[in-house]
Amino acid sequence: MLNLGAISELKLEVIERPLIFKKPAKTSRDTLSTKPCYYLKATNSKGLTALGECSLIPGLSVETEVEALEELKRIASGDTLDLGFVPRSLPSVRFAVEMLLMELNGSRLRSGFSNNGEGLDINGLIWMADAESMVEQAMELKSKGFTTIKLKVGALDFQEELSALRKIREICPHPEYTLRLDANGAFNEDAIEKLKALSEFNVHSLEQPVAPGNLSMMREVAEASAIDIALDEELIGVESEEQMVEILERSGAKYIILKPSLIGGLSVANKWIELAQDRGIKWWSTSALESNVGLKAIADWAGYMLENTQGCEGVSGLGTGSLYTNNTESDLEIVKGQIFHTPTPTITINGRSTPLTKEGIVEFEGVCDEDWSKELLEFLKFWFNSNSPIEVMTSGSTGAPKLITHSREAVIFSAQQTLDFFDLRPGDSALLALPINFIAGKLMLVRAIIGRLHITAINPNLEASPTSFFNFTALTPHQIARLNGRLPFGKILLGGAPVSSELAEKLSKEDAYEGFGMTETITHIALRKVHPSAPSFEALPGVKFSESPAGTLTIDALDRNIDGLITDDIVTLNSPTTFSWHGRSSDIINSGGIKFSPEILEAKLKAHLSFDLAIYGVPHSDLGECIELRVDLQHPVPLSVQNQISASISATLKSKEAPRNIVFAPILRNPNGKTNRKKMSNQASRQLPVIVFATGNKNKALEVQRLLDGIYTVKSLPEIGCHEDIPETSNTLEGNAAIKARYVKEKYGYDCFADDTGLEVSALGGAPGVYTARYGGPEKNADKNIAHLLSELNNSNTDDRSAQFRTAIHVITGKSEKLIEGICKGQIATERSGNEGFGYDSVFIPEGENRTFSEMSGDEKNKISHRGIAIREMLEYLSSLR
Repeated sequence: MLNLGAISELKLEVIERPLIFKKPAKTSRDTLSTKPCYYLKATNSKGLTALGECSLIPGLSVETEVEALEELKRIASGDTLDLGFVPRSLPSVRFAVEMLLMELNGSRLRSGFSNNGEGLDINGLIWMADAESMVEQAMELKSKGFTTIKLKVGALDFQEELSALRKIREICPHPEYTLRLDANGAFNEDAIEKLKALSEFNVHSLEQPVAPGNLSMMREVAEASAIDIALDEELIGVESEEQMVEILERSGAKYIILKPSLIGGLSVANKWIELAQDRGIKWWSTSALESNVGLKAIADWAGYMLENTQGCEGVSGLGTGSLYTNNTESDLEIVKGQIFHTPTPTITINGRSTPLTKEGIVEFEGVCDEDWSKELLEFLKFWFNSNSPIEVMTSGSTGAPKLITHSREAVIFSAQQTLDFFDLRPGDSALLALPINFIAGKLMLVRAIIGRLHITAINPNLEASPTSFFNFTALTPHQIARLNGRLPFGKILLGGAPVSSELAEKLSKEDAYEGFGMTETITHIALRKVHPSAPSFEALPGVKFSESPAGTLTIDALDRNIDGLITDDIVTLNSPTTFSWHGRSSDIINSGGIKFSPEILEAKLKAHLSFDLAIYGVPHSDLGECIELRVDLQHPVPLSVQNQISASISATLKSKEAPRNIVFAPILRNPNGKTNRKKMSNQASRQLPVIVFATGNKNKALEVQRLLDGIYTVKSLPEIGCHEDIPETSNTLEGNAAIKARYVKEKYGYDCFADDTGLEVSALGGAPGVYTARYGGPEKNADKNIAHLLSELNNSNTDDRSAQFRTAIHVITGKSEKLIEGICKGQIATERSGNEGFGYDSVFIPEGENRTFSEMSGDEKNKISHRGIAIREMLEYLSSLR
C-alpha cells in the first residue's frame, strides 16, 4: 500500500513556516498561540516537486524542535530520501519523509474521498474556554451541520464543566448528536468518580483520562467506567511492536486514536491498526494541528483506510485546517460536518490561467489568436453552453473522413475510465498538446473538467520540450519521439499511431501506456504498457472483443453505445478482453497475390535502422501493387547510408518482403500523428512537379520541401547538377532574384524560385542593400560587415537609425513570373547584443521590440522576419497553383 522505497538524485530544501493561531488554542496541558512547522521540499529529476510536513507540538511531541530541525538539515544536505536512516525517536521527521516518498514514488491511496469527491465524516471541536464560550462553540458547530462533537475537559473547575455539558447536551441531544470527550490525561485518582458523573451525558468515549505511562490505572478506570476509553497520548513515543501489544492488551481501552505525525508516520499507524484489529479494538484518526499540507496527507490516508480495513469508527478529527492565519492553500473544504476535496479545475493557455468553468473561459475571449487555441476555446464554449451531443470527424486514415456523433454520457464515461485507470485525482496537472479537432484532444479537456484537473494547453506542433512537470499527458508517438532529455510527465498515454520498438525501448522506464481506440470508440478502449516486448492490449472494464468473419477485430462496449463495431484492425484474439495487434486490413499490400502488413515490415526494419521510415503499396503493372520504402533523409543520400539500408533489408526481410522501390522524402502524417500511407501511395502514383530553390544550401531547400510536401518536389541547385556561381549583377534585390530564377529556368528547364535579401539603412541612403553580404569586404565576413555598418552610421551626423530588412523572391512557374516581397522595419542598435541568428541580427531591432533578432528564439524571429513573411506568401501562392 505504502511505497516508501528510497529515492536519490533529489534536490532537497528545508522551509521554516511557524503557524499562527487565529485565537489561542487551550488544552488541559497548555495554551498555544503559535506552533513550529517545517516543510521538507523535494524535487526529482523530472521536475516533480513535493512537500513533507514536520509538525511539532511543544510539550507533546517526542522530539524537540532543535532535534527535528537538525535531522531535516542533515537530510537536505544530501540528495537521497531513505526512511531507514531516520530515527524512530523523530516521528515528525519520519512523517515528513513518508509524505515525500509516497508522492515521488507515485504511491497514491485511492478512495472515494481522494478521487471521487466523496466526503469524510469529521467531528466538530470545542476548544477549552470558559463554560459560556464552550456552549457558544457548540451552537456554532451545530449550525454548521456537525453531528459529532468533541469537547476538551479537565482544565476548568469540574462542576463548571458539568454545567457546560448539560447545556451542550440540551443543544445537541442524544442520540441525534454524538458527544466525545478528551481529558488529555488531566484526571488523577478521582478519574473513576469523574467518569461516573460524566456518564449521564451519553458520552461516546473519553480520550486519555489519565496521563500516559500508567497502564494499571488506565485499566482500572476503563473497567469501572460506563464510558468507553480511547487512547491518544498513550501511543506517542512507542517505538516497538512489543510496546504496542502491551499497551493494547493492558490498558482496557476500546479505541485508539491515531495521529500520524506524533506516533511516527502512516506506516506506524498501519501497524497500530493491524494489532488493534486482532484484539477487537476500534480506531479513528485525527490531525495533530498540522497545516493543510499534513492534513491532506492524513485525510487521504484516512479515506483509504476507512474503505480497506475493519474497525474504523468512521468519524475522524480532521477539522483543524481553519485554525491558522497563515495556513497553506488547500482544496479541502468542510461542509455540514464532512470534509471534501473540492479543487476548481483550471486551464492555462500562453501563460494565462483561468478557472475551467463557463465563467472562467470568458477571460480568453479575444486572447486566443492562433488557430489551435481558437478551436480549443470554441469547443469549451460548446461544452459549457449546450447539452448537445459531441460531433467529431474521423482521422481519415482508413477511408474518407466522416462525421461521428457521441452522447455526452458516453463521452463522460470514457473520460472517467481514463481518470480511473491512470489514478488521476482532483488537483493533478495535465498537458494538452493534441489537436482539438480530433476526439483525443477533446477528451483531454473533458477529463480535466470532470476530473477537476489543472490543464495546460500548448500548440500541438510541440516546437519545444515542456519544462514544467505534469502528472499526465496524452501524445502521439511522433510527438514524444521529438522530445529531448528527461520527460517531465508522471503518466503518459500514447495513441494515434503504433509505438515503434525503438520508441518502446526509449520509454521502457517511463510510466507510459499505448492506447487502442478510434473516434468511433471515443478514444482508447484498451491499453498496454509501453515495453519492447509489446504485450497484448487489455480491455478497459465493460469492453469485450470478438473476431469478424473477415478476421478483423469487433468491439462491444455498451457504456459507450458501441454494439458490434467491426474495425479495420487485424489481430490475434487471446481472450474476450485481450488481443495482439498486427495492422490494418486497408493498409495491406497485395503484391502478386501475397499480402503484406506494412506495420510488421516497418517493425522489422526499425529494429536495425534509426531513421524515420514508412512502408506502403504503390501501383505495379505486373504485380498490381509492390512495396515501397520511404526513408526521411535529404538528398543526396551518402552511398554508405544507402548500403546500410540495403544491408538491413537483406538481413531482416525475406526476398518477397523486400521493397522494390526506395525513396528518400519526408514521412507524411495526419495531424494526429498517424502515418498517411494513402497520401504517400498517391504521390508515388503521380509524379509531383519539381521546383528548384536557387540556393546551394540543401538544408534551406529541405525546409521549404517540408512546407510544400505533396504539392511540389523541391530541389536545391546541387541536386540538379548546378554547381556554378550564378552572377548577381543587378543593383537591386529584385533584379538579383530574377537573374538567378531565370538562369535556372533557361539553362536547366525547371520551374524555380530565387531570393535575395538586403539590409536598407535610411541614414546611409538605403545601403548596404544589394551589397549586404559583402559590406565589410569581399570575404563576406559578418563581423566586418557589422563593424563597417556601425562605423558608417556613427560618421553619418544623424540620429536616424531606422532601417529595414527586405527579402525579394522571384518565382517562375511555366511561363508565369511573380515577384514576392517581405519587409521587416526596425532600427540599428548602437552595439551588438545577443547570441542567436547570423549576419546583422545582433544589431537589428525590429519594430515594436526592444530586443535584437539575436536575442530572440528562432520561432519568435520567423514570425516577424522579412524572410518569414516572404516565404509564407510564396507558399500560399504556390499552393494556390495546385
